[in-house]
Amino acid sequence: MIVVNTWIDTTPPPQVEAIREDLTKNKVPILAALAGPDSGAYSNEADVREPNFQTTFFGTHFDRLSTIKSKYDPEGMFIVQAGVGSEHWDTDGICRLS
Repeated sequence: MIVVNTWIDTTPPPQVEAIREDLTKNKVPILAALAGPDSGAYSNEADVREPNFQTTFFGTHFDRLSTIKSKYDPEGMFIVQAGVGSEHWDTDGICRLS
């Protein structure tokens, strides 16, 4: 099953945000409920706002990947949205969380 959200180029940013929020808060939870626990996601087309990205995208491998990242990036400077280590940064990737 695939869920698609689209908008035209002239859609105002607040409306785009509402469309994206609808996917994250309403549609993805329905798909997750249908798929069952630990069903995962195809990360190339996943929602970067996935609230449980550690489990959904990385499953049981997250802790090991976090350890590897700490070894090779001890300052935690290399981040991507919804990637290993991003949980230590704000959603914009600008400020570290305490």
